[in-house]
Order: sequence, then C-alpha cells, then structure tokens
Amino acid sequence: MIELAAQTSAPVPVVLSMLHESVLRNSATRLFRNQPVLHWTLRRLRQASQVGACVVLCWDDQQPAVRACGEASENQAFLVHSIGPRRGIASVDAVTVARRWADGWRGGLLQTCEFDRGFHAPSLLDVINLLATDIVLCVDPASGLVDASLVDALVRHAREQSHHDLVFSPATPGACGVLLRRRLIESLASGNTHPGRALHYVPDHPILDPLGREASAPTPTPVARTAHRLSLDSDRQISRLSDATECLNGQLTSSSALQVLELLSVRQQVDHWPREIVLEIEPTRATRPVYAATTHRALSRVSMSPAKAALLFDEVGVVDDLRIVFGGCGDALLNPHFFDIVSHASNAGVPSISVETDLLGVSAQTIERLATSPVDVVSVYVPAMTPATYKTVMGVDGLTAVIENIRLLVHARHAAGRVAPLVVPTFVKCLQNQGEMEVWYDQWIRALGHAVVCGPTDYAGQIPDVAVSDVSPPRRRACTRIQSRLTILSDGTIVPCEQDVLGTMSLGAIGQTSIESAWGDRMSDLRADHACGKWTTRPLCAGCREWHRP
Repeated sequence: MIELAAQTSAPVPVVLSMLHESVLRNSATRLFRNQPVLHWTLRRLRQASQVGACVVLCWDDQQPAVRACGEASENQAFLVHSIGPRRGIASVDAVTVARRWADGWRGGLLQTCEFDRGFHAPSLLDVINLLATDIVLCVDPASGLVDASLVDALVRHAREQSHHDLVFSPATPGACGVLLRRRLIESLASGNTHPGRALHYVPDHPILDPLGREASAPTPTPVARTAHRLSLDSDRQISRLSDATECLNGQLTSSSALQVLELLSVRQQVDHWPREIVLEIEPTRATRPVYAATTHRALSRVSMSPAKAALLFDEVGVVDDLRIVFGGCGDALLNPHFFDIVSHASNAGVPSISVETDLLGVSAQTIERLATSPVDVVSVYVPAMTPATYKTVMGVDGLTAVIENIRLLVHARHAAGRVAPLVVPTFVKCLQNQGEMEVWYDQWIRALGHAVVCGPTDYAGQIPDVAVSDVSPPRRRACTRIQSRLTILSDGTIVPCEQDVLGTMSLGAIGQTSIESAWGDRMSDLRADHACGKWTTRPLCAGCREWHRP
C-alpha cells in the first residue's frame, strides 16, 4: 500500500464515478465543443502534476463510450472499472435525487456535497485495492473544465494534513475534487453513507465549520464564492460555458477556473429556458397560515386541469435540467387530478419534480400513492414543535395529524423499496414560532437527515408582514430570480415570479403563449428595467424584499 505521508511525491490516483449518470446522456456521450465531456475532463487532469492513474467507475452499459473517451484522450494511465449490469443502489440514488435540487458545492438535502454524486464506498474500495493505494482523489466526470492547478494544490495540502481522512476544496462544482483516505472510505462503506455528511451540521456531534479548518484546502475567493458552476452536466451548462469561452479558442484546454469564471460573470445571454418553474395547480389549502396569501387575499382562480398542465409539459419536457415545483399559493395535493398531472410531467421528460404541501386534508391512499409517484421531493410545512404554536401559525389544530402523515409517507416509501420522494420538513420562521426553531431543526435532522428553514414573504406588501426581521441586503440590485425562475398560476396565467399572487404582471397564458416566448421575449423588458436600476417603475418589484434570493 502507498502511504502518502511516507511517499510524499507519489502521484495520487483519480476516480471518476459515473454511477449516477444515465446510459444515454452521460459524461462520455454529452458533447462540449464537439468532444465528449469526459474526454475534456481526462485531458485537463493530465495537466496536473500530482495525480496518476485515472479510473472511471461505471456500469456495463456505459463502458463502450467510456473506453472510446479514454482512447481519444491519449491518457496512458487510464482504466475502466465497471461494477456490472445497471441496478439500483439506494445510497447512490438518494444522493442523485438530493443533488438535483442543489446548485452550490455544499448545502444540499440529505447533507450532501457535490462530490457525493456517484459515490459508492464499496466500489471505491474495490478500485483502491486494485490500485494498491490508501488514498484517492474523486473528481466528477462532468468536470470538463477542472483546474489542474487547484487539483495540485489540493493534493499538496493533503500531504501537509496527513491526519485528515477527507481533504476538500470549497471550489465551485466542476473546478476541483475531494481527497479521501482508505480508513474513511471503509467507515463510509460500513455506514452506507457519503463523505459530504462530515461537512454538515450534526446535532449530536457539533463541530466547527470545516471551511475554517485544516481539511479545507486554500482556494481563490472568486472560485469559492461564485454562483456560477463549471460542471458540464446539462445542455444549459454546456450552452453557458460554450458561449462564455468562445474567445478562448485554442486556449481553453489550459485556461484556469478563474479565467472561465470571469468570462461567465460578464456573459449577457439569458438561458433559453428557466431553470425552475413554480407551477400552482391548486389555489386552496387545508390550513390558514399567517404567512400565506390564501389567508389574507381572495383568490378566485380555479384548479388547473390535466389538459392545461399537459400543454406546459409537452413544451418543456426537452429541458434536461428543468425543475418543476408544484407550489404557489395552494396545496398541490388537493387538486383531484394531481397524480394525472405528475404522471404527464414525468412521461413528458421533466427530470426533477417537487411538491410543497401541508400534508393535511388528504387521505391515507393519497399519501401511499405519493410514496410511489415520480416525485423527487415532498416539502412538508411543519412550522412548529408544539400543537399550540402550530395552531397559531397554521390556523388549524393539525400538528399531530401532519406528523402521522409524514410517518405514513416515509413508511410507504420504505415498503416500496424506494429512496424518493425525499421528505423535507420545512419551517417558515415567523414572529409567532421563532422560539421553537432550533429544537425543531435538530429534531428533524435526527429523524430524516435534513430539514429546511425559510423566511416568510409579504408578497411585496400585499399581505401583512410576519417576518422576524428584514434580511434583504442594504443595497438594492437587479432581481436574481427573474434570471432563473418562472411562475404559472392555476388558471394558466404566466407571471415573472411567485410574488405576483394576483397575476397583475401577466406574460401570457398556457395554451396561448409558449414558455419560450414568455421567458425570452416577454420578460426582456422587465430584465432590462432591473439591469438599469428601474425596478421602481414596477409596483410589485418596488415593494419586493425577495430580490436577493437565489
């Protein structure tokens, strides 16, 4: 075995796991500048002086494309390690679902990090046994613009911190990787879990944030704090990075992450499609939350029909990284055609679906059916620890019932042998419940492995403000959300964002206006006003305090 502490100059092998990627669209088949993304990743890694053999961990159905990439990259130390016919691996599949709903390198559901994608400890142990090593660098195969200098810096830092079993770079996804030692991988294999959990809050084992400790390799601030990603894992990312790096023809192979991010930061093009669509299919809910528009405003619109929803999905199903959130003002589960609508979304190709619900006023049969539906995430509003506080916040006496429904949903999911939908308790922090927030958070982290705390909105002054404080930055800037999100109300009205609960800024309607037109042409004036600082000309924008949200 190679001990890194003893042989400080020994090259570190790299493992690129494709276990989370599909057979048709993956890093070995998706093209960037007419070459497979994996080909780019291998070429960039060849420039790192501190790494050795590159091993691609894959399924049998991915092998032919992977081998072709290895041959084309002319990497002399290239190996393919297939773990056999494709099958479900619960830990891998759960992380894959969680990471669909995260954009940064850390902070995802299930306490995941970007480097957890494709991680399978038993298979990784097989690789390090094959290579006779005690240390390995894990790099996402979609890291076609991985920075060799950051990789080398990470390995050097790991040599100085030989007592740490996990050494990472807080770089944006696609720029670097994570270094793991055998003893940690063995521990993760026995616990059937992923390494990113070590970088998240655990109630029973609190630690200082690893970002400020020795396990974190020094990383240039612009590379660590950027909102841009360098991963080439979707058509959107490839389009963004192709446009931004067009001026680097002949130089892109050796360009640094910092150079590419600088080009991304000045890129003016708006994505062809929204990243996320908030789809309201039901305007009513079984509760009357103090923070909800339905409690304070009369909404006269009707439930969305399956036929109208189908018009949307048939258009946007081609977007390979689109996220559909069944949310808005009401509770999607109360729509009598909910499962027909979700089924059409899935059949049309929508890759990521989440549902926001109070999980009240629904039958046990609905909950059991939800457990086997093609939904990734079920966000359940449970903004209280005690029945009294729940009633104060939600307007009904329902805490016992919603906790029982969560239990039923989790049990039904396990009985079906599934990892999704992930059940995510959600706490809306208000003046009425802030004293219960910390205990609530710890309880649900222990129970389900994740929990979300968010703040309420007053919908740009359209309902009473129940927030504990105003957390918007002191200096106003252009809205972030109009660059990535679109909202559709239950009557089919398309609006720029979920703050417009009354549909006063209509961009058109489903069945009459294409999403492509609404997102591109009809929102262009709004984006132009924000870019020039003229948001005050838009009444809702002028009163909005959510403009800084990602």
